Amino acid sequence: FLFEREFVDKYLDDDPTVMLESAPLQQLARDRQLSVFEHEGFWMGMDTFRDWTELNGLWDQGRAPWKIWED
Repeated sequence: FLFEREFVDKYLDDDPTVMLESAPLQQLARDRQLSVFEHEGFWMGMDTFRDWTELNGLWDQGRAPWKIWED
């Protein structure tokens, strides 16, 4: 996700139990302020230790599909 500072000020509060995908994004959509970007490259979430291990394994093996630059 990419947000402007205004989003934080307007749609988030201090409640640590609020899930971003529920109330804040739903309100953003109702306000017609939500848009998307279709990324056609590699993407993989890194939400768990298993994800971290898999992504680091790809990097260590030189098989990281997100590395599109030359050293």
